[in-house]
This record gives sequence, C-alpha cells and structure tokens, in this order.
Amino acid sequence: MAKPTNSSSMDQARKVQSTIVPIEDTPLRRPYLKPKNQSVEVDQTATSSRHVAANRSMPTVAAAEEKPASMPSESTLAMVTAEVIERLGDQLTNQPVDKATLKQYVREQLGQWRPMAWEDDISRNTLDAKPYENLASPASLESDQFYGSKDFVQYALSKIDDDQLKSMIAKDIYPIPCAEDREGYSPGYDGVYWMSGLVDYLKIMEVCERFGLLPRSCFDFGCATGRVLRHFAVQSNCETVWGSDINRRHVRWLQEFMPEKVRPVFNHCIPTLPIPDGSVDVVSAFSVFTHIDTFETCWLAELNRILSNKGVCYLTVHNEATWEVLREEIDNPKNRLVQSIRRVDPNFTDKLMGPMPDQRTVWRFTNFGPYRAQVFHSNNYLQRVWGRFFHIEEILPCHHVRQSVVVLRKK
Repeated sequence: MAKPTNSSSMDQARKVQSTIVPIEDTPLRRPYLKPKNQSVEVDQTATSSRHVAANRSMPTVAAAEEKPASMPSESTLAMVTAEVIERLGDQLTNQPVDKATLKQYVREQLGQWRPMAWEDDISRNTLDAKPYENLASPASLESDQFYGSKDFVQYALSKIDDDQLKSMIAKDIYPIPCAEDREGYSPGYDGVYWMSGLVDYLKIMEVCERFGLLPRSCFDFGCATGRVLRHFAVQSNCETVWGSDINRRHVRWLQEFMPEKVRPVFNHCIPTLPIPDGSVDVVSAFSVFTHIDTFETCWLAELNRILSNKGVCYLTVHNEATWEVLREEIDNPKNRLVQSIRRVDPNFTDKLMGPMPDQRTVWRFTNFGPYRAQVFHSNNYLQRVWGRFFHIEEILPCHHVRQSVVVLRKK
C-alpha cells in the first residue's frame, strides 16, 4: 500500500494525539498511552478541587506547562515511536502510519514531558564541573560594604556591639560565592549578602538562648552555598555542621571552600537524610517549605527523626503575614514571588484582595525539575498538620523578610 500523503499523515498524528493522556492527567508525567476504547485510571487527589474542598489538609494546585531545555535521545524516540505504531497504528487508521510524521510528534510530546536525565526531575546540576568565580572573603572586604542594609545592621547591632561585629567579620576568612551561586541573595552587594546570613544566624541563636540550648550540632536544610551555614561553621561552638541541598553545584562549593567541620550532603526531593537519629540540636530551613509541593509531611517526619530531644527547628513559610505584605506589593515588578504566581494564576491579584485560603495552597509554575512551586501555609494548617509532628512554640510574622518563621520542638 502506498504511503499516505502529508495531509493524511497529520490527520493520523492528530488521532494519535487524542489517545495520549495529557501531562496534567498523569501523576508520573510519563507518556502513558491509552489504546482505543480503554480508560486510564488517574489519581485525582492533586487535581480535583472538590476533593480539596472535602479535605482541607490537601493542597490546591495551579499548574502550567513549561518545556525543558533538553530533548529526548534518539533511542527513546525510537522506542516510544515503535510502541505507538505497534499499539495504535492499525487500530486508528487501518493503514500504515507515516513513521517520520509520527516520530516528530512523539519528539514534541516527550520534549514537553520530562528532562533527558532522570535525576534532573529530583535534583539539579548532578554532573556540574564548571569552575567557581569566588569573591573575596569577608575578612578582606572594606568595612563599609557590610553597612549597606540599614535593617540588617540595625538588627545585628541590637544583639552585638560594633566591635563584636568587626571581630566576627575578621574571623571569616572563607570566600564569598559569586552572585550566580547564591540563589539570588543580594547580587552585587557581597557584604550585605554576608550580613543577611549573620542576621538569620543571630535570630536562630536568640531562639536557642530562650530555650536554654547551646547547640553542638546543626543542620541547614536547603543550605545553598552556606549563606547561614557559614556562620555556624565560623562563629558558633558547633562541632558538626550539616548542610544539604538538591543543587550539587552548591554542595560542591561547600566541599571545596568551607572548613572541615562542615558536612555537605547532596540530597534530592525524595524525603531521606543520611543523618543519625536525634543527633542535631538546631535544624534550619530558609525558603525550603515555601517550595515543597509534595511529600511535605514525610520531610517533617524526617526532620523530627534527626532532631535531638531538646533541639529546635527554625523553618520559614509563607503565611497570612506574607499574604498581607504581598497585597501591598502587588504592583511591584521586582517582587519575584508575586510575579511567579501571576504567570500561572491570572486571578492572583484579585485573590490577594481577599483573605488567604485557610489551608495549604500550592501554585505550581512548572512540571519539570525540583524547583516547581510557591507554597502558602495558613496558621491553622500549621497547627493542624505540622502540630502532629512537633510542638509549635511560636510563629514569628515576617521574621525572614516576607517569610514567617515557625519555631518547633519535639513533643
């Protein structure tokens, strides 16, 4: 039989398209094929608004498509194309399928569904080897560079005097990572970047002092290149300083440039940590639970496992206080949080005018890679769900810029 014309080939591709389950309908985001006259069972937990209304502890999810930079390999294309032809070709058209047209269609669909390397779904930069372009150490910077943020300086000098601040700066002889390697914190203002970490360190130590805790070990979850962790390594009496991140480039930086007491761990999005039970006195996480869209409670259980009996967790969230601040900044084009949600939810501006949903709400801005979402937690949700794992000592409104801090201890 002669090959079909280009017109009929495209018709066939459209018929094939109608049998492939779209990305938003597949929990695992793989190209699941649905043969003619068969249904596919789909877990609607994350997509059914009725389910969310019935179970307020479940997140509300807004999703958007985004294509990854890499394309599937030729072997993957060949495998999936062959499967499509074998399973669907004759059923749909009663004639041979134009393989070239179908292969192009499969290429486009696979390019939308997942990255080329499987680990890029749950971590970042796994094979990174790019050299670092470090900046000078705090000890070698001019002193005026540390006074660029009035708020940071004011807070620091409310806890320590100016001589103590200068002494802490002089003790830190380790390089500052370049702006590209510090998750957007204070690009171009290296002294301010260092001060931002010091302020968060001082706030954590203030909480520890309130509970009579002198930490000997700490863990910074999602530590990046050590904005806060470096202060525990240099300024505190901690003998062991754990840090983990899903970005291997950050972890490699810690391995190469931080002191030996720092133990960097390259982790992934599946909740597990290679840290002994009850061995950590202070657990901190800045801008981590604000982005964890799945497996949140499993991560809470894992942090509870490693926390010592008298230890403290210091975790940041977006809550009602954040919502109020965003309402005042809705038209600020530099507010990345607002803009990232607006891209996937055109009605977000209107929603901000009302009260924040009294639940955990997820705005997912991509379906690829580990950085996927912005997450908000109502205070009631924190008490109802997080309170099952920890005793919630206090919730400090906007204690980390726009993010609030949840202080937790073991029950």
